[in-house]
Amino acid sequence: MRLPLAVSLLLAAPALAPAQTPLEDIGFAPTTALPDADLVVVRERAYGADGVDLTPFGIGTGNDRYVQSIYFRFFVGPGNTTVDNVNGVVVFPDGTEILGFVTGENALGGSTDDGQATATDAIFGVAADPDDYSEAARGFESAAEEFICKVQDNAFVFLLAVTSGVDDFRVIVDYGDSFEPTLAFSLDTFGGVTIGTGTPHLGIRVGDDSNPIVFGSGDYGEAGRLSTIPITTTTPPSPGNALTLFPRDLFYIVRDTGGNTAIDGFQVPRRFPVPNRANFAIPGTPVGLTDGPDGFLYALGAGSGFSATDPVSRNTLEYTLANLPGSNTALCDTEGSRELFFVRDTSGDSMVDRFDVDTLSFTGQFAVPGVTTPVAIEEAGGLLYVLGQGGGFAELDPASGAVVSSVIPMPTGAYRGMTRSASGGELYLVRDNAGPTAIDEYDLATDTTAFGWSTFSNPGTPVDVTLGPLGLVFVAGVGSSGPAGLIALDPADGSEAFYTDCLDFPGLNRGLAYVDSTLGMSECSPATANSSGASAWISAQGSNLAGGNPLELMAWDLPANQFGYFLASETFLVIPMPGGSQGNLCVAGTVGRFVSQVQSSGALGRLRIDVDTNALPVFPPVAVAPGDTWYFQAWFRDTNPTPTSNFTDAISIRFF
Repeated sequence: MRLPLAVSLLLAAPALAPAQTPLEDIGFAPTTALPDADLVVVRERAYGADGVDLTPFGIGTGNDRYVQSIYFRFFVGPGNTTVDNVNGVVVFPDGTEILGFVTGENALGGSTDDGQATATDAIFGVAADPDDYSEAARGFESAAEEFICKVQDNAFVFLLAVTSGVDDFRVIVDYGDSFEPTLAFSLDTFGGVTIGTGTPHLGIRVGDDSNPIVFGSGDYGEAGRLSTIPITTTTPPSPGNALTLFPRDLFYIVRDTGGNTAIDGFQVPRRFPVPNRANFAIPGTPVGLTDGPDGFLYALGAGSGFSATDPVSRNTLEYTLANLPGSNTALCDTEGSRELFFVRDTSGDSMVDRFDVDTLSFTGQFAVPGVTTPVAIEEAGGLLYVLGQGGGFAELDPASGAVVSSVIPMPTGAYRGMTRSASGGELYLVRDNAGPTAIDEYDLATDTTAFGWSTFSNPGTPVDVTLGPLGLVFVAGVGSSGPAGLIALDPADGSEAFYTDCLDFPGLNRGLAYVDSTLGMSECSPATANSSGASAWISAQGSNLAGGNPLELMAWDLPANQFGYFLASETFLVIPMPGGSQGNLCVAGTVGRFVSQVQSSGALGRLRIDVDTNALPVFPPVAVAPGDTWYFQAWFRDTNPTPTSNFTDAISIRFF
């Protein structure tokens, strides 16, 4: 199965017609003003029927015809203070091929802004030095979390960060047998994607037919996308808004950076890595990642470190737990429960610990005989499964810890991770063979294992496996030597859907997880800090389907032992410090108050309620209807330093 990058982005092959000469944004004028914080796209020199020999650069065939270089340059705005991050997904027409990228400074003009853009800032064509080319598949000049990466023959993704001056690269594209009429490519960016403390880009410019000899003359304002940037016609592109990162389209990777722990995302439909969605000191050395009963991502450390991250707001809570003997090695959630299960290596039989996410406490433990060096734990069909590196495998009752059955397959290699299938009737076990990687499929109904259900040469040393967006099975490499690869597999037959080695970020990958049930979008965030020193925030878990389906609200980082309750409204409006509060009320109009569910934040500074969406507490009570958008917020008492009140941020949920 060949998974399309994004159906909406791929352009149909043009009908045969006389070839045309591609547009070239020539004539860099010395007086061209420094733009605002825009991504500038320059259509550079094109090579037609006469061709150009690119073989000395390791990217050509000896007579490369119908090739064009296109230059991407990101300017920080005047004063170098406006914007310092830019990202993109670029898709060329079907049938074209990206030959390579130029990222070396020597081939890309000046490395700092001089207040104007001149001809020295773009060479209009092929770089003179083969060393100025990166590999065709990946790489960028920074060793941190910047990247430019080919994800399909005709598509690439990039993420740049610059705190002053500019950042740029060139892509060499082969259009095939001719430059056909109406050729165009698309450029989409994601809103809110940043590295570190940077803020996202605010606009795009490219030469256009109104002034074709001056690059960047087509300024499309604060656009986040250009749906068709012309190559062989003068039809101007259509601007649009930046794409939104929806949690349902991402799965997550926990990464050990040698200091802090990072959680990276991967946007599957467009194959876009999203590094550093969260970064925190605890849990120290991470050993695993799972989605929890509240839609959070839980990262577990080898010792007593533990953290919870909301993938929507990106807030993270860090904890230190009781340090039990041995080392934690993996964790999992359980369907219909508020518990997580940790598996611990005690240099003998493995131990499984029950953990309550509401009280942050262990509620029991039991031994797992026959499984040594545990690497994975998973729940499926109401039972727990523990997997050992050398093939030890146990099926347990999570209530009592009793071993239901135990099989010890002895394959070659070593197991690295495990996940359940979408139906819950099978488990996928990823195995490192010190060569090809294998996935073994274990059938829960028959207690049989199909060894080598899928085998593949990538991604090098595997670290874990998870079921993710689009129903695909994902296996990531650890990244200990060379780039960390990622392969997506079709669960129907184990065939490869796509492969990428774009996860070239510092440190080692340690685990994968997918959250498919988070709800809502954060609003008016962050909230005003309360006496705990933090900004309180709200999250939602459950269903956004109207008709009384389960929905729960949670408030986090409140001051301890203070009373509060939740609010609801169909109207969003920010009202600063209402009634003397220290925070901002973000709901207005007819406001529902969950006063019958007033509760104390307790020692952990949290509130949690179940919501009856058939009777939201406005006057009179109303049922949520399909198409409605409701805003929720929590209001709580505080002493900061005198008696007052404060609010969380808000969350909006559209119901269907």
